[in-house]
Formats: sequence, structure tokens, C-alpha cells
Amino acid sequence: MSTFSLNTLIPNTLNKISNDEVLINHLTTIIKEFGYFLGNPSVAQLMGEVQLYKQSSSYITKTNKALEALQNCDAHYFPNIYKHFKILCTFTISVATAERSFSTLRLLKTYLRSNMREDRLNGLALLHIHRNIWAEKKTTKTLRAHY
Repeated sequence: MSTFSLNTLIPNTLNKISNDEVLINHLTTIIKEFGYFLGNPSVAQLMGEVQLYKQSSSYITKTNKALEALQNCDAHYFPNIYKHFKILCTFTISVATAERSFSTLRLLKTYLRSNMREDRLNGLALLHIHRNIWAEKKTTKTLRAHY
């Protein structure tokens, strides 16, 4: 899947495309990759919707952010473009949480490899990954003990 093709309909990006053939190529890619989620529109349908969208007040805002474009897009008049922005907004940006978990596990295993059982390793890994929750509970417990 190409997020670049999804960025095509964001007003700032769409404004930079002056050639209809280039736009049609982008729309074809969007339909090929995400047509099922959009209700399988034809290129002509999507192109017509894009042309109307370019004349609408929601396009005039010239935003470069998908969430703003979604909030400004009227789902009644531009259903495919609205669904398109919804798809774009739900894409995950990164997999940092998973990478952080594996990195933490590697650090813990390296440090305490020889004398640790699996359940203790899992507990320490969870404490390290979710240390903000643990710190809040510890602070709450300390406050309750003093007051």
C-alpha cells in the first residue's frame, strides 16, 4: 500500500497537481489499492468528485493535514473523498511500541540472562515498557501511606 497515493487528495498536495493525467494515475492507484473500502468507484466517478471537491469551501482551506481535511470534508457531498481521508487518518505512523518492547527485552536479557526465570523476565519487561503506569501507582500508594 502506498500512503503517497493517499496523500494525493489532501488539498495542498492536490493543488500542486496541474496535469489531469497525473491525477488520473494517482486516482487509479487509489482505486486499485483501496477501492474495496471506498465502495469500488470508477476512476470517472472519483475524478468527478475530486473536481467538485476542488470547487468546494472545504478545499479552499488548503490544509496539508489529513485530519483537518477529514473534518472539513462533507461526507454527504463527497462520500468517496471522505472515506479516503478516513483511511488516511487510520494508518499507523510507526511501530515504535513493538520496537520498544523488543529493544527492552533484548536489554533485559543481556543484563540478567543467566539467573532469571521466564515469568520474572516477563514481569520486568512489562514494568519497563509501562513504567509510567507503575510510577503513578507507586506515587498513589506513597501518598496514601503518608496521609
